[in-house]
Amino acid sequence: MANVFGILTAIVLALASFVAYKNKDAYANELTHRKNEDRNLAATEARLKTAQKSLAEFCVSPELIATRLFCPVMEKDEAILVEGAERYSEPVGYGWDLGFGGPFTDMSPVVHGRSLDSWVVAIDASDFRGGNRNSQFEPAGIIRELNKAWAGFSMPGAPDRIATGNWGCGLFKGDVELKSILQWLAASRAGRAIHYHPWNEERVYRELPPLAERLCASRITVGEVTRALLGGVAPRRCYTQLRDTYAAT
Repeated sequence: MANVFGILTAIVLALASFVAYKNKDAYANELTHRKNEDRNLAATEARLKTAQKSLAEFCVSPELIATRLFCPVMEKDEAILVEGAERYSEPVGYGWDLGFGGPFTDMSPVVHGRSLDSWVVAIDASDFRGGNRNSQFEPAGIIRELNKAWAGFSMPGAPDRIATGNWGCGLFKGDVELKSILQWLAASRAGRAIHYHPWNEERVYRELPPLAERLCASRITVGEVTRALLGGVAPRRCYTQLRDTYAAT
């Protein structure tokens, strides 16, 4: 009888251990699942926040929405130019608070008797979210972004001034110093003036204009700056390296 009782006790303890192990495994899986959900939610919120500028643009100029139906996926050396989109409203707020701020009268003149003198250029930046962010500093990454920016900025018939900002430096994890220089180079090569809006990037606002003035005053060419970048540039060090390279020029 004692042996039977011992056997039954061992069986019960074994079953209890098995159930406890399964419960522990299920709990660990649940924690992992919740962490993944939290991470996905954070990524979605970041994506929505980053998309607000484009969303606001499409909301105030709803004719832009139609481009999604007709424009194909761009190749690495392609851009999309939209001419004549009229602005109808004023946006207010940001992110989840984005809303209608009232009507807007677009005073852009009509050109060629058919459309407004308004232009929107779409150029897709490289996405470094799922890969090596340092690859944007390699020659292939630099050339890709230069070609893409030049494709958008050299559109024939477009205005000779370009308004741009921190292209691909939010959700796509681009380096704001490098991207600002690359856009400036592309605009210069295309023979167009650039109006750069750095938003909350204080160092771009503070450092890019004097750097550009120094390089222009020294008559440094687009090709020379491009070669300097292709020779090697470190993250968040683009301005400093260019200043050091041409300090004695």
